Amino acid sequence: MFKNGLLVFCMFLFGRAVAQSDTLMEMILEEKIIIPKGYKKENIQTSRSFHVNKLSDLLKGESALFIKQYGASSLATSSVRGMSSSHTQVLWNGIPISSPSLGQVDLSQIHSSDFDQISLVYGGGEFGAYPGAIGATLFLDKRIHFTKRTHVAMSREFASYARNAGYSSLSIADSLYFVDASIQTLRSENNFEFYNTRTGKYESRRNAEAKSMDFQTNLAYKLKPNQVLNMGVWLTEGDHQIPRNLQMDFQDLARQKQSDESKRIFLSWEVKDEKQRLIVKSAYLQSRNRFDDQATPLEASTTLNMSYVQQARYLRRLNDNFKLHVGFDAENHSAETSTYSSDKVREFGLLSVALDYDKDQYSGVYLSLKSIYEGYDKFNTIYSIGGKYRYDKYDFYGHIASSYRAPSLNDMYWAPGGNPDLKPEKGWNGELSASRYLDKDKRLRLDVNNYHHLVDNWIMWQPSENAGYWSAQNVQKVYSRGLEIKVNWWKSIKNQVKLTQSLQLGVGRSEIISSFTTNKHTEGKDLIYTPKYTMQYFFEAAWKEVKFRWRSSVNSKVYTSTDNSAYMPGYSLSNMDIIFSSVVDEFIVGFNLGLDNVFNIDYQVVANQPMPRRTFHLGMSLQIAK
Repeated sequence: MFKNGLLVFCMFLFGRAVAQSDTLMEMILEEKIIIPKGYKKENIQTSRSFHVNKLSDLLKGESALFIKQYGASSLATSSVRGMSSSHTQVLWNGIPISSPSLGQVDLSQIHSSDFDQISLVYGGGEFGAYPGAIGATLFLDKRIHFTKRTHVAMSREFASYARNAGYSSLSIADSLYFVDASIQTLRSENNFEFYNTRTGKYESRRNAEAKSMDFQTNLAYKLKPNQVLNMGVWLTEGDHQIPRNLQMDFQDLARQKQSDESKRIFLSWEVKDEKQRLIVKSAYLQSRNRFDDQATPLEASTTLNMSYVQQARYLRRLNDNFKLHVGFDAENHSAETSTYSSDKVREFGLLSVALDYDKDQYSGVYLSLKSIYEGYDKFNTIYSIGGKYRYDKYDFYGHIASSYRAPSLNDMYWAPGGNPDLKPEKGWNGELSASRYLDKDKRLRLDVNNYHHLVDNWIMWQPSENAGYWSAQNVQKVYSRGLEIKVNWWKSIKNQVKLTQSLQLGVGRSEIISSFTTNKHTEGKDLIYTPKYTMQYFFEAAWKEVKFRWRSSVNSKVYTSTDNSAYMPGYSLSNMDIIFSSVVDEFIVGFNLGLDNVFNIDYQVVANQPMPRRTFHLGMSLQIAK
C-alpha cells in the first residue's frame, strides 16, 4: 500500500502542477535514458535489420563486451570490465528485467531486432536504476513518434546448420497515436562441425537444437499536446536442448533440455511543459522455465518468477544552468520453485535525488544520491559525482561513485547451498576519459578511458567445507582496472565512396586482492573468464547501394581455475558482410550475404563448450514506408 499510495500521490501532485501550466508546448518525445555526466555511453549498431540476431550475437559483434557463451544458442551472459554477469543490469524501456532468482539475464533468449535503440552505459550511471549495475547498464528501447506514417518491414534469413529466422513488423502513426507490433522467430539445429578435444577428432554437435519466438507491441496515445499514455507488451517463448560439455558428451547419454517463456507489460504516463517533466510507470513481469535432464530419475524442475515494478521520475529545470531530478522505485519480486524450501518474496524501494549543473554545452557537473530500502527495513546509501569539461580541443569527462548489489534469491535460498546470511556486495567505481579530433576536418577521433572498480564481499559459489555440495559465500575483494583506447576514422572519396573505420583496444586486469576463505593462494590471482587484452576492428566501404563490412575481434586467454593453473587459449574471429539495398518509390529492398568466422577457427569461450566454425548466412528484407 505504501508504494502504490506514494505513486498516486506523485501523479496527483506533479500532474496537477504540470497540467495547469499556461505555457504548454507540443510534446517532443526525448530520449528516455537519463545519463549523468561523466559516464561512458556506447550506442550499439542495430542497422542490420535484415540480419535476425540474438542479443548475445549482436553485442559480441558490435561492442567491446566479453560474452561468456556456453555454445551456440545456449546460455550467454556478459562481462564488463572484469565484472561478473550479475553486475550488468538490463532495462527494457527503463524497466529492469533481470531474473530475481538468478540475478542476471540470459542474452541468448532476447531477440535484438525488436529494438531500434540499444545502448550501453558503463558504470551503471542511469538515474534512478536499481544499483546492481556495478559493471554496466544495457538499455533496450523502442522509440515512439507522432508523425503520420505507415511502415511495414519483413525479413528472412537462411544460414548454416539449418538456421531459419524471420522478422515482421508493422508501425502506424498519426498526430495522436502510435501503434507498433513485431514478431520474430528463430530455429536452428546447431549441428556444426567442431574439434573434440576429448576424442581428438572432428565431429558434429548433437542435441543442440533450439527454437524461439518473440512478440512485441507498443501502443501510445497523446492525451493532450503535452501528455502521452504508452503501453508496451513483450512475450517470448523458447525451447532448446542443452548439449553436455565434451567431457560428458557420450553417444548413449540422454538429452537435457530447457523451456522458457516470459510475459512482460508496462504502462507509462508522461507529461511535460517547458520547465518540468514527469514520467510514471507500472510494470508486471513473469518468467517461467522448465529444466529436464532425462539422464537422471529426478522430475523436471520448474521456476516461476513474478515481479511488480513501480517507477516515478520528475525532472525540473530550475534555471538556465541547474536541473533537479527526483526518482522513486518500488519493486516486489517472488519466486516459486522446487529448489527452495518455500516460496520466496523480496521487496525494496529506491529514492533518488540528483542535481545537474551545465556551465555550457561542453562543461558541467552532476551530483546524485540514492537511498535503498531492502525489505523496507534495511537502509543503504550510495552516491555519484561526475562531470565533463572542454579545454581547447580536448573533451574530458569522469566520475566516481559508490556501488551496491544485493545477492540473488538463488544465492540465498537455493537448496542445498543457499546462504541467507550473505552480505551485499559493496564498493566503488570511477573513470576518467579524454577525447579529441586529431585533424581539422574532424574525420579522425581519439578516445582514451581509464577505469577502476573495487568490489568487497564478492559473492561466489564454491565447494563447502565438510559437505558434498557447493554453496554461496562472500569470498573475496576484487580490484578491476584498465585502459580503453578507441580510434574512429571517416572519409569520403569524391562524394561517392564513404569509408568508415574504428579500432578499439582494451587492457585490463581483475585481481583478487583479498580472500576471506582458507584459499589464500588465490590472492593476487586473476578472476576466471576475464580476458586481459581485447581488440575490436570495424571497416565499412559504401558505394551507391552496396556496402562491404568487415569485423575482427581478439580475446586473450582466460583462466578457468581460481589459482590460475588452468586456462582457455585466446582466439581471433573475423566476420564479413556484403549488403545491397535499393529504394524504389516507397519500397526498400535489401539483400545480405555474410560469412562469420571467416578463417574457420576452432575455439571455445567456456571450457568444453565448442563454438561454430565458419558460418554462411543469406538475408532478404522488404520495407514499405508511406
